[in-house]
Formats: sequence, structure tokens, C-alpha cells
Amino acid sequence: AQLVSTLRHENIVPLFSYGDWNGFLYIVMQLVKGPSLERILHHRRFSPLTAWQIMRPLTEALHFGHGNGVLHRDLKTANVLIEPRGQGNHVFLTDYGLGKRPGMDTTLTAAGISVGTPEYMAPEVAMGTQADERSDLYSLGVLLYEILLGQLPFSAENPQMTALMHVDRPVPHPRMLNPRFPGRIESV
Repeated sequence: AQLVSTLRHENIVPLFSYGDWNGFLYIVMQLVKGPSLERILHHRRFSPLTAWQIMRPLTEALHFGHGNGVLHRDLKTANVLIEPRGQGNHVFLTDYGLGKRPGMDTTLTAAGISVGTPEYMAPEVAMGTQADERSDLYSLGVLLYEILLGQLPFSAENPQMTALMHVDRPVPHPRMLNPRFPGRIESV
């Protein structure tokens, strides 16, 4: 809560208050009246232009956080909220629950070898190395892959195997999954 309260950006869900009330911890955040990107992806696919309209605000929010020394460490479609507004949509990045700032005590979130969601985990994080901005960018790339192709690059029977696939397997080329995928976008 302390970490998120320092991040004031139009594409990061704002935290208004937090504390302890009669032994119950609470946080008060803005209500976003829209589904997660994860939920939307169950029902539709996105064109490259629409993917850009989602990714641009996410990159701006992430850049803002990194500029303030804050890593997200759990970028995934479930942590992206889309709120319909007028003629368009507003994109929010949420859930900095695994977020970290240099020097910050993260003993509550670092109990395992790696932190984050295995399907989106950067190889170095899967190997137990400390996350940095590049780790968030890798996860953002996986998120883009999923938006454009409707599936994740890696998924296995258990979380450990999925995380290790990011380490020792090349990312499947989009045109292998969809031969009509634009070659110029595949190179990105």
C-alpha cells in the first residue's frame, strides 16, 4: 500500500487510503468499472492497432513506475483493467502487490525462489536472480504476445515447468501459430 500510494499516474489504479481498522487491514482504491484484459481475451482477439491502444498506456504506466524506482514484478493480463469511457476505453495497470523498490523489505512477497506468475516470468527471475526493469519489460512482451495471438508462448503441467520453459526454450514464432500473422510485427 505504501508503494502504490506513491504512484500517481492516469494509467495506474490509484490508492486512496490504507490502514488498520479494529484489527482488519484495509486498502481503498478507485473502483474501475470494467473487466480485466484476461477476461476480455476469453471472448475476443485484437488487431495490432487495438493491441497498441492497450499497450501504449501500459508502457507509460510502467515507465512512470520505473522512473520512480518501482518494479511491478507481476505483469499479466489479469492485472490490466479496461474501463469503457465515451468513445473509447481507459487502460489501468493494477496489483502492485508484488511490487518492489530498491531497499524495500519484501520478505512477505519473496518466500519462494521466484516472484511473479510463471506464464509471464522473465528467464532470470525463473532462475532466482533479482528482478529489475528488464524483467518487467519481458513480462510486458509476453502480455503483448498473448494479446496478438490469443495464447501464451509457454504453458506446462505445473508452474515450475512453465517458468523453466522461459529459460531454455525459444519463444515460438507467431507465424508458426498463425501463418497470416504480419511479418513486420513478428520481428517486434
